[in-house]
Amino acid sequence: MVQPSIDRVFASNPASNTEAEIVRRFGSEIPFTVGEMNDPCQSCGALHWKLERTQGDSRKVRVGYSACCQKGSAIPPVQYNGIDYPAFFRELLSRNDPVDGMTDL
Repeated sequence: MVQPSIDRVFASNPASNTEAEIVRRFGSEIPFTVGEMNDPCQSCGALHWKLERTQGDSRKVRVGYSACCQKGSAIPPVQYNGIDYPAFFRELLSRNDPVDGMTDL
């Protein structure tokens, strides 16, 4: 990713601070894609773009992110993966409740 030069002014007045003006002036320097969102947080598993990594974490194999779980300090107490829910509850969640004929609409 291209890092902006500190001595380069992007918008000196509010009229220049629009998306159209910035794209016009710096279009070739702005990446049009940041790649796939396929970098899981090592603490909670939330997916991130690799460009979200800090410079210190950029070369690590696995990293924790602050945007999702504060690098593991905000993990929910209940893990829902692997829970075998009762059949009636699965039917309600899948909209296959035999009692409620309105789900067939």
